[in-house]
Amino acid sequence: MTISIQIKIKLFLIANLTATLIFSGGCADDILVQLGTRTDEYIQQAAAEIDILWIVDNSNSMSEEQLGLGQSFQSFIDNLIETGVDYHIGVVSTDITESGRLFGTGFIDGTVTDPQGNFLSNVQVGTFGSPIERAFETAALALGVGPSWSPGTTPTPPNSGFIRDEASLFIIMVSDEDDKSFGPVGYYRRLFEHYKGPGNEALISVSAIAGDPGEGCFEPTRGSAQAGNRYIDLASQTGGIYTSICDDFSESLKELSINASGLQSQFELSAAPNTKATVRCSGAEGPASSFCVMVDGQVIPEGTRNSRVGWLYIANTNSIGFLSDSIPRPQAKITIEYQGYN
Repeated sequence: MTISIQIKIKLFLIANLTATLIFSGGCADDILVQLGTRTDEYIQQAAAEIDILWIVDNSNSMSEEQLGLGQSFQSFIDNLIETGVDYHIGVVSTDITESGRLFGTGFIDGTVTDPQGNFLSNVQVGTFGSPIERAFETAALALGVGPSWSPGTTPTPPNSGFIRDEASLFIIMVSDEDDKSFGPVGYYRRLFEHYKGPGNEALISVSAIAGDPGEGCFEPTRGSAQAGNRYIDLASQTGGIYTSICDDFSESLKELSINASGLQSQFELSAAPNTKATVRCSGAEGPASSFCVMVDGQVIPEGTRNSRVGWLYIANTNSIGFLSDSIPRPQAKITIEYQGYN
């Protein structure tokens, strides 16, 4: 009986010691995830130099689209001027028989006194081009890497002075029909990404103004557009953006300009926030929020999904995203305060 009692006592002590260790471990974990006020700071940057190549469909259904692009160009150029980037802007058509040569007055840069007037002239590439839109091939020709080019040799673009070695390259393709270039989308992605050399893939992207995926789209003043699936695919693979050719051109061009200028719209937080906790910006009116977001000392309000002003918390990237009309300008100081887990 004595031996049995001693065994029971030992088992009791071991069980209590194990429970104590487990409990202590839980306390340690609780300490590791204590909340604390965090302040993240960032400085907005922009691209120093950007070469922008427009590839515009010149088939017989594109006259209204070409005119609309030219008339809405002010919303595109205004942002570039405001950011202070050094830009080159040129236009070619989707017809490969024109060998990727620039239309009109040549490329537009900061010395041109009437950029909108020049672009309106350049973008009207005509409506007598080939009905087989080959935007991918035309872009390759404009960069000097057309069918006669061999990998490893120096590209020879047909437009002297337009493409600069150190500049970022932003290609925008505009068409109401899908691309019909020879070869898969992946081939052109690799061709364009490798254009600036190894390690410089981020310096180039392709964006598109094209028909909606699936069944395309319809716009009363411009007519119908076929689905631009190849354009959308290439834009997705190269970090560009897609906007519908049936949408308002002013808004589309503004979005493209922000993307081209290299302005950052999302800023990743340094810790996981407690979105149920609230903070209040100094001097701010109205209810407190999960974040205090300021740009150059000015409080930025929280926005909504359907607005263009303010910011949103993006959970899947743990970042604060600025809506289109609130994206900070170059060299702006962004301050974000919140309750974060240490």
